[in-house]
Amino acid sequence: MGLLLQLSIPPEPSSERSMNTRLRYVAPVSVSRLMDLIVHSLYSNKEVFLRELISDSGIGMTRQELVDCLGTIAQSGTTKFFQALKESKEAGADSNLIGQFGGDFYSAFLVSDKVEVDDEPTDSKKDDEDDGSAELRNPKDVTTEEYNEFYKKTFNEYLDPLASSHFTTEGEVEFRSILFVPSVKKEDMLNTKTKNIRLYVKRVFISDDFDGELFPRYLSFVKGVVDSNDLPLNVSREILQESRIVRIMRKRLVRKAFDMILGISLSENKDDYDKFWENFGKFLKLGCIEDHPNHKRIAPLLRFFSSQSEDELISLDEYVENMKSEQKDIYYIAADSLTSDKDEEKEKEIKQEFGHTCDWIKKRLGEKIASVQISNRLSTSPCVLVSGKFGWSANMERLMKAQTLGDTASLDFMRSRRILEINPDHPIIRSLSVACKSCPDDPDALKAIDLLYDTALISSGFTPDSPGELGGKIYEMMDMALGGRWTAATSAGHHHLSGQPAQHQSSQPMEAEIVHSDPAEAGRQN
Repeated sequence: MGLLLQLSIPPEPSSERSMNTRLRYVAPVSVSRLMDLIVHSLYSNKEVFLRELISDSGIGMTRQELVDCLGTIAQSGTTKFFQALKESKEAGADSNLIGQFGGDFYSAFLVSDKVEVDDEPTDSKKDDEDDGSAELRNPKDVTTEEYNEFYKKTFNEYLDPLASSHFTTEGEVEFRSILFVPSVKKEDMLNTKTKNIRLYVKRVFISDDFDGELFPRYLSFVKGVVDSNDLPLNVSREILQESRIVRIMRKRLVRKAFDMILGISLSENKDDYDKFWENFGKFLKLGCIEDHPNHKRIAPLLRFFSSQSEDELISLDEYVENMKSEQKDIYYIAADSLTSDKDEEKEKEIKQEFGHTCDWIKKRLGEKIASVQISNRLSTSPCVLVSGKFGWSANMERLMKAQTLGDTASLDFMRSRRILEINPDHPIIRSLSVACKSCPDDPDALKAIDLLYDTALISSGFTPDSPGELGGKIYEMMDMALGGRWTAATSAGHHHLSGQPAQHQSSQPMEAEIVHSDPAEAGRQN
C-alpha cells in the first residue's frame, strides 16, 4: 500500500529541467502502524470492543458491501444508508444511527491481531417482539410491576423500590431516564462510586462508574438509567467532567429526584416516608450543607422531632403551622438521639454501682488482664474477653504462639493487654457485686472470679493456660453446688431420712486428669 504525494523538488544546478518541474512520488505507509494509531486514538479501554461490535454488528450487509466498507478505513455502510434516507426524505424516521464513522469494526483490533468475518446468513428464525425495555416505552404503558421487575433485574435487587420516576426531557438537551429510590440503605452509600446510575448513549451502555458527575454525593442512594442521544459513544471521564450537556443533565436529574422524593412524602401512606427518612434522612441533611442552590427543594423534605411531638416526625411547614402566635424564633438541638442524655445518665449510675466490683475483679486477676470494664454489648453472657488497642486477637495469638519457638515473653505481654468486659445485668455479676461489698475475701467468691475468667477465655476464642486446672475448677464448683443435694434422699431409700443434707467435706483443690491415648503425646506433656 502506498500514499500518493505531489512534491515540488528544486532541480540540481546542472539539470536542464525547468525550475517548475514537479515530480510525483509514492510514499510507503505501514498499514499495521496506521491501524494501531487509529484504533488506540479512538478508544482508551480495550473492553469497549465488545460494545462496539454488538451495537454495530453489520447485520444486513451484502458480501460486496463487506468488502467495500471493511476493507477501507473510515468507509461506512451506515453513512451510505443515512445518505439514502436523506435523499428519499425519510431521515426524520430515525437519524440517530450508530456506525456512521466506519470505525466500530476496527475496535476488534484492540484485542486481536487478526479478525475473520463470517458472511453466511443464519437460518434461525426469531419472531418479532416489542422492545421489552421499560425505559424505551411510553410511561403510560408501563405498569408498577414492570417497573419493579426492571429495577430488580437491572440493579440486582430483591426488594421493590419505594418510588420510581420515568420521564423524557426535551429541549436544549434530550434524554430519557428512569430513577428509583431503594427501600433499604446499603452500607457503602456514602461512597460516591456506587454504580447506581447506568449511562447509555443511543441505547448503547457506556458506563456506570461515576464520581458525582450525574448526581451529587448526598443523592448517591438514587438508582437509575439514563439514555442520551447527545453524547458521543466514546464518552470518557474527561468529557463527562467538562461537558455542558452533562451539566444540564445533572441539573434536571437532581430536580426529578427531588420531585420523586416529594411524592413519597405527600403520599397517603406515611409509613413509606418514615421508612425513607430512617434510611436516607442523613443524606438530605448533608444536602443542606453541601447544596445551597437547592435549599428550597430540600427543606420540605426534612423531618424533625419537636417538643410537642417526641414520638412522631413532622415537617418544618407543620411545625410553623403549630407555632404559637407570640413565638418568633425556632431553636433546634443536634444530637445522635433523643435519649442520648438519659442513656448517659444510666451509664454513670451503672459505673458508680459496679466500679468497686471492677476494681475487685482486677485485683484478683492481677497481670492477667489490663482492666475490667462495664460492657454495653452483652445480653446473655456474664463477661467477655477482648483484645486491647494494640493487643492480639485470638487467632493472631494462636498463630504467634506457633511461631515463638520457645520465646514466650511477647506472648505474656500481649496476654496482659486483654480487657475483661462484664455484663452488669447478668445474675452472676450481680451476685459477685454483692460479694464484693459484703465479703470480698470469701474463698468461694474468689474462686468464682477465677472460673469466670477461664470460661471467658474459652468463649472468646482464646486458649486456657492449663486445661487440667480449668477442669479441676469446674469440678470443684460442681461439687460445691451439688454436694449433699441428693445424699439425704439416697440414704433415706436405704435407712431413714435424717432431714439434714450432708455437708461438703472437700477442702483440697481439684484438678482434672488428662489421659493421653498416644504415649508419645503423654511424654511431651510430662
